Amino acid sequence: MQFLKDALRELKHVVWPTRAEAKRYFGVVLVVLILFGLYLFIVNNVFSYLLFDVLKPMFEGTESTITDTFDPSVLPEFDLTSINGEDMSEFAGSGEVMETTETVEEAVSTGATEVQ
Repeated sequence: MQFLKDALRELKHVVWPTRAEAKRYFGVVLVVLILFGLYLFIVNNVFSYLLFDVLKPMFEGTESTITDTFDPSVLPEFDLTSINGEDMSEFAGSGEVMETTETVEEAVSTGATEVQ
């Protein structure tokens, strides 16, 4: 509570600007912001021109593509003969899709808990 009392007491000592002063200060701030924005716009365009129009032709033809640096021999080998401890060697590399011996409807009608 003491802090709030002290803050209010200090606010009474503040000399607030008049309406005319506030308008003048606002105008100064607005002009400075506009000039700074124009400065940044010009500098940005100059650097863009230098980078993309002047310097870019010096480096053309030096780009490397991802296929130039890709080496498939560094990829790890995966063992697909075992998944979750189950032997999958009969399916590994065959490219075949496992087919069920019965449809889901047949399994439901017979009361089976697993579809083979």
